[in-house]
Amino acid sequence: VAGYPAFRTSAASVEDGDFPQIEVLEDGGVFALRLDGTSPARPATYDEAADDVQALYEAAALEEVLRAQADAALPQLRSGAEPESLGLTPRSEPELTRSSFLPGAPPTLVTRIFELEVGDLEVVDAFGAVLIVRLDSVTPASENPEVDAIREQLQAQVSQSLGQNLLEVYTDQTLLRAGQRIDQRALQAVHVNFP
Repeated sequence: VAGYPAFRTSAASVEDGDFPQIEVLEDGGVFALRLDGTSPARPATYDEAADDVQALYEAAALEEVLRAQADAALPQLRSGAEPESLGLTPRSEPELTRSSFLPGAPPTLVTRIFELEVGDLEVVDAFGAVLIVRLDSVTPASENPEVDAIREQLQAQVSQSLGQNLLEVYTDQTLLRAGQRIDQRALQAVHVNFP
């Protein structure tokens, strides 16, 4: 979960005593975050950091080489070359939806795919690998009972929210036209007496 920018942003801003709130991830997942405690910052020892530094250095060097190879392959792929002829291993992912999850791919990959036009190619860094993504086709959304149920639920929520907003506007206008006033000090004095 630490790979999601939304999680990292929430984790960086959470404070002791904050009430856990449900947050939404880029791919539709949800999480709740609570701060149980903090440890004082201290530099890592050489033994603790050496393996991580070495692994990060190797991953960055590998990604740099792979990125250069992918950038060199793009013009050939755009001109019609087959991925196999360039030493690439193609993988097809048919029938992706906006909520699909691709193992081993960055969480934002599916969102980026839906921003492409048919035939577009894009290079994407993916956890020590580099992907060349091509959108081959877009199919219209099919009828899906789950999607229909979610759509109906959202429509009901929007209708309820609009109805509530209209009722509040009507009530406020009625009170305004009737010339009624609420003494906030008296109201607060009454509320103070409630347990």
